[in-house]
Amino acid sequence: MKNANIISVQKVCVLYEIPSSFVESLLDFELINAIHHDNELYIHHDQIGDIEKLIRLHYDLNINFEGLDVIHHLLNNISSLEDELIALRNTVNI
Repeated sequence: MKNANIISVQKVCVLYEIPSSFVESLLDFELINAIHHDNELYIHHDQIGDIEKLIRLHYDLNINFEGLDVIHHLLNNISSLEDELIALRNTVNI
């Protein structure tokens, strides 16, 4: 499969020196999404930043997957609130 926007999970594991079980756990907790093609898993390149954050939280700070799930959802909520705040500020400044 030739697509510049996706990368195989196997390649991610090699590049970041993580076991495939880590990525499988991220998938189980729905912290990332994967594409199945030809019996191989691929992830969209936009998720690399999230994976890097999750790797650091898990391996550097010893946060378990339940904690990663909570942190991931809280960060997404903060991001949504920041976007809403910017939109409201732009509306007021018209």
